[in-house]
Amino acid sequence: ENLKLADALFVGFAQAAALFPGVSRSGSTITAGLFTGMTREAAARFSFLLMTPIMIAATAYKTVKLFTGAEPVTADEWSGMLLAAAVAAVTGYAAIAFLLRWLRTRSMAVFAVWRILVGAFAIGLYFVQGHNRPAPATPAAVPTAISRPAVAAPVTAATLPPLAP
Repeated sequence: ENLKLADALFVGFAQAAALFPGVSRSGSTITAGLFTGMTREAAARFSFLLMTPIMIAATAYKTVKLFTGAEPVTADEWSGMLLAAAVAAVTGYAAIAFLLRWLRTRSMAVFAVWRILVGAFAIGLYFVQGHNRPAPATPAAVPTAISRPAVAAPVTAATLPPLAP
């Protein structure tokens, strides 16, 4: 309610940081909100509010692509998508309600520790798998127009175009 423009822009730029792989959109916006002096609950509410236009735009884009796609969508596919959207809405609402209740009385330290542990595990997994990988195969040579021998048709009077008078 008492958010200054500079604070809102700071949180918005933190949301843009989520374009980088591994950066959590909600985590970055909630953290930025906390840096601006918001309470944990207010920062989370603002983060979820920022998500709304993104989700509406993404849903509209995908819906337009479905209507204008090359293959028509069947009634069974539409009913499956509507059921999936309803389930996603209910579970999303429950997850947001749980998080807001959590943040009223607890910190986000458990989430930070979780992300650090999972990130360390992923980095470790990358290095362990990187040393056991076979060498990449050499790509097969693809013949090009330059590498193919040119075969010219014999030039005869019958193959030449007629001369203009």
